[in-house]
Amino acid sequence: MLARLNRLLDGIARITSWVALSFLAFMMVAITLDVVARALFGRAVRGFSK
Repeated sequence: MLARLNRLLDGIARITSWVALSFLAFMMVAITLDVVARALFGRAVRGFSK
């Protein structure tokens, strides 16, 4: 029974890790695009900053 619970919790942890990684990757790309757009065009990407 504990082995089954351990496998379930490992699966949940793996899924939430991938979700967190996806959000982190999106934020990194969005910030990078915003910085590059400010440097090249003098204005930010619409919707990513104030």
